[in-house]
Amino acid sequence: QKALNWIAFEDDLQLKADEDPVERIAQRYALAVLYYATNGESWLRDTGWLTGREHECTWYGLECENRQIVESANSQATITVTEAMVTEINLEDNNLDGGLTQEIGVFRFLLKMSLYSNKVSSRLPSQIGELADLEYLWIDNNRMGGPLPSEIGRMSSLIQMDIYSNRFSSSVPTELGQLRNLERFSAYSNLLQGSIPTQIGNMNNLRELFLDSN
Repeated sequence: QKALNWIAFEDDLQLKADEDPVERIAQRYALAVLYYATNGESWLRDTGWLTGREHECTWYGLECENRQIVESANSQATITVTEAMVTEINLEDNNLDGGLTQEIGVFRFLLKMSLYSNKVSSRLPSQIGELADLEYLWIDNNRMGGPLPSEIGRMSSLIQMDIYSNRFSSSVPTELGQLRNLERFSAYSNLLQGSIPTQIGNMNNLRELFLDSN
């Protein structure tokens, strides 16, 4: 609710659905959700976040690259436009305190998400599976829990997944075996149970697997 109120009424930039690409608006909104959901006012570093008229790509911890996104679509044609879209979120060791929400799936161009060494305490949203381009997921040393979502099997570009030193429970999902590009899965020091799925044998590029202290 806070993020919706901010982008509708408080954001100095005031993007408009009839003038600006919807995907750009969604990106700025999803970043506001992340800020509020992790108690952004208590972050150690938050330069630029939710202030002024600057592009969100100038905010602390974000990296962007130009991507083709849909500007408008109708029955006749789909019009695309080049826009700076978030490709990295680097907010490690920054006193994030709270949870990740379903809006994480908005960042479909994300290549790297680094949130390690914070106090994030939510589950890993199933919408993480929308991040098909993500190569590096570093969320270790937090307070995240619950089962790992089966949707991680859709993150086909993933190379490294560090989730160690959290409170993830249940078993390792069999869908992990679909990640043919994964080189490192580090999940030690959690509350994982059960056996290691045989599907891990399908992961031809896997070099490092850490499941101790579970």
